Amino acid sequence: MPNPFKELFTFTKIERQGVFVLLLVIALLLLANILMPFFLQQNNKSEFEQFAKEIEAFEKQLQQDSSSYTSKSYQKKNNISEENLFFSEEHKDDSKYKSYYDKKEYNKQPYTPKEFTRKKLNVNLNTADTTELMELKGIGSAFANRIVKFRNKLGGFYEIEQLYEVYGFDSERFELIKEEIFVNPVDIRKININNTEVKELVKHPYVDYKLANAITKQRFKKKFESVDELKGVYLVNDSLFRKLAPYFSIE
Repeated sequence: MPNPFKELFTFTKIERQGVFVLLLVIALLLLANILMPFFLQQNNKSEFEQFAKEIEAFEKQLQQDSSSYTSKSYQKKNNISEENLFFSEEHKDDSKYKSYYDKKEYNKQPYTPKEFTRKKLNVNLNTADTTELMELKGIGSAFANRIVKFRNKLGGFYEIEQLYEVYGFDSERFELIKEEIFVNPVDIRKININNTEVKELVKHPYVDYKLANAITKQRFKKKFESVDELKGVYLVNDSLFRKLAPYFSIE
């Protein structure tokens, strides 16, 4: 009875040759798999070294071009010949040439601009427009417009401290400009308290409806002969009178 296992592992001559070739191919593939990373690494290293050399050569060329450009610019700016440039750069520290080098025009101290001094302003708050007001420190377009608007309602300022009544105006901003502003009381627009109606009186920021009505009732009894008589109006105290007096007249 034939042995099946013996038949399974029995090869003809051609089959044995085929198996040998197959094993040889497998061995070559395994060897290639082991050696391939080594060759790739060597190739990459060679390529990187070549790239690094090219970068280094490029940087040296840039330095040479920059040095050449700086030297030529320096010559042109200071009107220096090639000979004098060589002399000044190569021998400026040599004691034999030092006295001559010190006389060269381009060896002078660099120009230092004088510190800019801002001209002090002198702004009349009662006549200045927004452009003039914006020249003051800390006063931009918004504040310039607020100041002019409030001034027009008042009829003018009688003291610079009235700026505190402008919306948003603070002591820090006031300190910046107080030395550059002034008011001229002559520019104040006066209100005749003997003939101005209630609806006009209440347009003034310091006069409300009750005060305007009290003033007109007072003058119906007797016309005001002086602004001081406003103190006789029962709603007017000393503090309010001081604020009102610059804006009223009897004529």
